[in-house]
Amino acid sequence: MSPDEFLRRARDPMAWRSKAISLRRSADVVWDESSRRRLDSIVVQTKSYDEAKFEEAIDVLRNCQFLYSLAAECALKGLIIKQHPKEVVFDTTVDGTNSLIDAKIRQIGKTRIDTHNLEKLAEISGMVSTGGQAAIRELLAFSTFCINWFGRYPVPLESTSDFLPRGKLPGVVFNHYYRDLMDPFLDSVLEKLDSECRDAPGHSAKVSVAR
Repeated sequence: MSPDEFLRRARDPMAWRSKAISLRRSADVVWDESSRRRLDSIVVQTKSYDEAKFEEAIDVLRNCQFLYSLAAECALKGLIIKQHPKEVVFDTTVDGTNSLIDAKIRQIGKTRIDTHNLEKLAEISGMVSTGGQAAIRELLAFSTFCINWFGRYPVPLESTSDFLPRGKLPGVVFNHYYRDLMDPFLDSVLEKLDSECRDAPGHSAKVSVAR
């Protein structure tokens, strides 16, 4: 992808929306497979789980949660780009003829943040209130944990990078009931993004570019 095409797509909220929907569709497929494997792990005679099969089902579930979390990240970033285009900053590189040769997102929001931090992205976009909605915040904190390593690696990059439950959600939410909260949250983000895009005269946001 050329730097010019990168900038064009990166500043388009609808491109982020499309990717969020694509990731969610994939997550739905993986969710169905994890559910199938979980049911298949039940030993009918003893009404208990085959431990090896159950662990396989959980492994698939973690990959599924990774995809849902990425979908939420893309949807939230699209919403922020639509709402606050001047607060999205790119690092760009130009050659001696002033032609753009490289570009990457440097910052979303007024301060530099970990752009995988779903809780912070939700706060910037207005999807959660400052200091409020503790249950959703805990879900987003767990989902950030899924993006950073739980859905990708066998161990975190640092031994201290662990998810610490806050006690606002029952433990089952981090497993098979995860989608009961993530689905409505994703729906609400996408609905808000659609609403703001419909109300605007165009679909592309202008984004400040730092050189």
